[in-house]
Amino acid sequence: MLSTVVVSAPGKVILHGEHSVVYGKKAIACALDLRTTLSLQSIPEKSLVLKLSSLEIDATVPLDGLPVALASPACDGGTELSSELHNAVQKMISDTPTLKEIAGPGQQALETILYMYVALVANNKGFTSQGLRLEVTSTLPVGAGLGSSAAFSVCVVASFLLATKQITGPLGKESPATLKKVNEWAYLAECIIHGRPSGIDNTISCFGGAITRNQSDFHPLEKFVDQRVLLVHTKVPRSTKALVAGVRDLYNQQRVATEAKLDEMDQIAHEAEKIYSEYALVLENGSDDAEQHAVFDAKVKELVTRNQTLLEDIGVSHPTLKQICDIATSHSLAAKLTGAGGGGCAVVFIPSSTTKQIIEAITQELSVPFKVWDTRLGGRGVAIDDISE
Repeated sequence: MLSTVVVSAPGKVILHGEHSVVYGKKAIACALDLRTTLSLQSIPEKSLVLKLSSLEIDATVPLDGLPVALASPACDGGTELSSELHNAVQKMISDTPTLKEIAGPGQQALETILYMYVALVANNKGFTSQGLRLEVTSTLPVGAGLGSSAAFSVCVVASFLLATKQITGPLGKESPATLKKVNEWAYLAECIIHGRPSGIDNTISCFGGAITRNQSDFHPLEKFVDQRVLLVHTKVPRSTKALVAGVRDLYNQQRVATEAKLDEMDQIAHEAEKIYSEYALVLENGSDDAEQHAVFDAKVKELVTRNQTLLEDIGVSHPTLKQICDIATSHSLAAKLTGAGGGGCAVVFIPSSTTKQIIEAITQELSVPFKVWDTRLGGRGVAIDDISE
């Protein structure tokens, strides 16, 4: 087993297609350059030492209590969890005094680590009782709709597969089969946390860049422009389930009008895919034509503004999101909510021509009530940051 593995994976932002994707319309998701990092080290003790600061977990799990005998059925991959192994992991946690007090997202993270340890580490000869120290840090806020659980899941899976040499680096576009394996296991990890996720979060965290989704099909957006944004966290909690249900109620009550709005969102996503792809080719050709850059920036602004208006129309915005959009408008910029809405996060799009003074001014104004990150969309997916024998 490798002595040290350090991996990181990004969060995600929905560029266009929130809510309309539920009705079979196109959505575009992008990797967000806020990352979760997992450091894995082999240790002589027969235990798992877990340190997850963002979830306030500092625990030691004895390996002799893990249901390693159930590993084999879980290790065939596929799209289904082993309910027998999952149930056994949950029972082991509830029977361990130092672990049973961990609740909510912390418990789900703990279940994910233990399930994947049994399935991917203990299932391998020579590693049945291999002790590990696992530390997770992240710049992604938890529960903000930015794919923090997917980034965590991808990191857990990738680190275990690398440490046991079931995969090798590098991780990237040059190794699609390796990424596919990581993504399949990461989806199962997401099932532990979310039940039946769409798979979009783990896919974008694994592969990076941007992807489109239409119904159940994912396709990489091969040509995508690395986009600078201000990510703004309203700090307002929201229920994705309740917001999705609210749109469903509106759809049932005003079907024709709501369908028209969802169709327009679909059109926006298609237009966005086209303009990002075309502009990526412009940049590849080394064009410094200011007019072409200005046309792209204006079109992005138009699509973002239209999309936000439609999201407000279907009732998924929030006064804090409206406030962010108004502040952006006052600086001649465009913003929209990302994800379910009702609070959560918004993104302010920063054209390449935006002056440093404007960026500093809007960042200062937004930072008074909100949390702000100056970041980018469309970056790398899961990556190896350090590895040694």
